[in-house]
Amino acid sequence: MGPDFDSFDQTFQAMQTLVVVGIIAVVVSIVVGLVRRGARELENSQAPEVTAVARIVDKRVSTTGGGSSTSAGMLQADGTFGPGVSHADPITQRHFVTFEQSGGERFELEVPAGQYGLLVVGDDGTVTMKGTRYLGFTRELLR
Repeated sequence: MGPDFDSFDQTFQAMQTLVVVGIIAVVVSIVVGLVRRGARELENSQAPEVTAVARIVDKRVSTTGGGSSTSAGMLQADGTFGPGVSHADPITQRHFVTFEQSGGERFELEVPAGQYGLLVVGDDGTVTMKGTRYLGFTRELLR
């Protein structure tokens, strides 16, 4: 009796199917993300510019990335493995500010990093936005 190649073929075909399904899932998730981002950008560009009197009530920073991984080194001529290669994910930060209107309604906008440090919790003023896109904040000056 020889080796059972039928079970090997079935296992190999199942693995091929899983790999293809995985690749399709990744591609679909990327396309869905791009379509959602494009739809949001289209909505923002078509939205009217709005100005609201509001107070800054909170700020936060969302940080992603920063992980690292090391891949195995290449097999050398003498049969040993060479040094591995390290890969670092870039760190990405997104800055958000929460505004509150006089009626108690709150909304959060993503702001550029350069503006984030200039906005102070407790400041009153006028926020300008277009859809969900932050355009600026004018602080109310004390008299």
